[in-house]
Amino acid sequence: MNIRTLKQQDIDRNKWDACIANAAQSLPYAYTWYLDAVAENWDGIVYGNYEAVMPLVWLRKYGVPCMYQPYYCQQLGIFSNQSISIELQTAFMDIAASAFPYISANLNASHAPVAASYGLSEKKNLLLGLHKPYTELYQAFATNHKRNISKAEKAGLVFATNTDMPALKQFYLSSINRQRNAWFNAKAEALFNGLMDSLLLHGKANIYTANLNGDILAAMVLVPQGQRMISIINASSDAGKAVGGSHFVHAKLIEKYASTGHIIDFEGSSIHSIARFYQGFGAQPEVFYHWHTNILRRTAQRFL
Repeated sequence: MNIRTLKQQDIDRNKWDACIANAAQSLPYAYTWYLDAVAENWDGIVYGNYEAVMPLVWLRKYGVPCMYQPYYCQQLGIFSNQSISIELQTAFMDIAASAFPYISANLNASHAPVAASYGLSEKKNLLLGLHKPYTELYQAFATNHKRNISKAEKAGLVFATNTDMPALKQFYLSSINRQRNAWFNAKAEALFNGLMDSLLLHGKANIYTANLNGDILAAMVLVPQGQRMISIINASSDAGKAVGGSHFVHAKLIEKYASTGHIIDFEGSSIHSIARFYQGFGAQPEVFYHWHTNILRRTAQRFL
């Protein structure tokens, strides 16, 4: 098979991005410009004339090349505008495994055929299909969600679709709990700012907010990809939490796109309380996979 590993600078970005756009697994995380914004380093495996590609996002830790999953990038893996055979998947996976002694990465749903062979563990994404009228979708909301939506409406919250990026950034950075989210350091903040700028530049930042008296109380940033709308930012201030701001902005978003056939991709969560929040809108699970290998540890154990 005509498979090769290419350094980032040697990749034909137009052909790569065309593959991602037309892939059955199409997700915005794998576009070259998105990877530029979130990855410490990235290269790629390419099949043929970019009929299939796989991003290799990596960094060095203690001098060892490690394949990792960057922030604001739920899943990657193999993307193809053709049917992917198990033989081709295996070839891609073996190349990645041989290049990185340590791997901790998330792979899209198309990796199901090789999940057992590579010891992939299941993770749950949460999706809400918007094929029905809002009145029907609302019936599936959890009782607590309906109560919070009503509270927000009584408080006079306003749903806005025209919030600009500087206001969104300021709100997000002021509302994030840095003590609870210790990962959000100066480096992560710079990554967030860079990604937001890149999304805006490429026309991929749909911002929705719940406002009161001109102040943002809750906000979402959705990245559209075909019929899928991926929620990469969901934030609320303390004042917003007190009046059901996040419940309100999600409900208004669902109402806006009801009966359109769009899908809201909530990105799921391994945190039970967050997963329960999304499930409370009727979201259903979609499986993707986590790939973890540590050749260095296995090698060391042989000598113990």
